[in-house]
Parts: sequence; C-alpha cells; structure tokens
Amino acid sequence: MMAYLLLVLGLLFTWLEFYLPGGAFAVAAAVFVLGALVSFFTESTSVLASTLFFVVTCVAVIAVIRLAIWRIRKSADKNTFFLSKDQEGYSAAELASDIVGKRGRTVTECGPSGYAVIEGKRYPIICRGLYLNKDVEVEVIAKELGNYVVKVVR
Repeated sequence: MMAYLLLVLGLLFTWLEFYLPGGAFAVAAAVFVLGALVSFFTESTSVLASTLFFVVTCVAVIAVIRLAIWRIRKSADKNTFFLSKDQEGYSAAELASDIVGKRGRTVTECGPSGYAVIEGKRYPIICRGLYLNKDVEVEVIAKELGNYVVKVVR
C-alpha cells in the first residue's frame, strides 16, 4: 500500500514541476517514484508483479509528462504575457520639434538625466557626459527616446 501512495505522490510532483519549475518538485518526484519502486520490490515476492509494477510506473510517469506538455501547448495561446489584441489608440511619447534650438534652465540636478524649464514648460532632458547642477542654462540640441538632449550654454 505504501508503494502506491509514494507512486501517486511522485506523479503529482512530476505534474507540479511543469507548472512550478525550479527543480525541487522534480527531485521530490524522482525520490517518491524511486521510493515506490524500492518499497514495492522489497514487499513483493513475485517477479512478475514487480516487473508489472515497474512497467506501470514507467508508463504512468511518461503519461503524466506527455499530458502536462499537451496541456501547456493547448493553453499556450490563452496564457501568455503578450497582448494578443490590437493596441488601437496607443501612441508613444511625442516630442515637440520646435523645442530643438531653444534655451532654458535646469530645475533638477542632471546626472545625466533630469528636467528643465524651457519657455515656461517642464521637459525631460538628458545631458551628454556631464553632471549639471540645478539652475544651469541649457540649450536643446536634439530629441531622443522621449527626452531632449541638451548642452550647457557658456
């Protein structure tokens, strides 16, 4: 009876390993399945019964693995991290082209990113290779990845 309980636990842990990966359940499954085999072999006096239990155990483990893989493949379309629907209405950050060439003052320290006020409006900025203190006059030289690239006005 103990061998059957260990086999069921081993099959359960084999199933769980596919949904909660990390190796711990695989190790537990192997221990329980091997424990079931050893338990049955030590209790059984029949070679035929031991051979049959071994074959049934192997078939059961393979069946659980195939069933888990089949179920994962079947549900792969529904259980994904990626959005499968259209993203209509989404637009990335747009940067105003008319700001390039304008001057303003930093309102935060920039090392290398921060904010500046240009023509009374606050904009995200990046300065190339410099650390800028707060309240430094800067000029916008380009726009890049949702930020404006600035240089110090001397």
